[in-house]
Amino acid sequence: MQHGALEVHECAADDVKPGKLTSFPQAVKLKPDELVVFSWIVFKSRRHRDAVNKKVMADPLMVQVDAKSMPFHRQRMFPGGLQTDRQTLRTAPLCPQSFRQHLPRKPQ
Repeated sequence: MQHGALEVHECAADDVKPGKLTSFPQAVKLKPDELVVFSWIVFKSRRHRDAVNKKVMADPLMVQVDAKSMPFHRQRMFPGGLQTDRQTLRTAPLCPQSFRQHLPRKPQ
């Protein structure tokens, strides 16, 4: 958050078992001595994200980082951008009713 992100979340898996079709362990080809980590960063907008990422990549500490010394495999990461869409969440068939009831109502 030093460079302007609104929130940073990092979660270590403590109950993610291999699934029948897909799962975190299967997606990253998890080895017995490894741990799945799921993280996300919140930004105001895509423009804000791009500005923050530019600052991060220009940070002298990042320039010094040796990719081979990282404690994870960058090629097994799933980067991407997601936008909050409350209307889709409210009507999505896989979204449980218990979750939908906590979403803000659509403005009239």
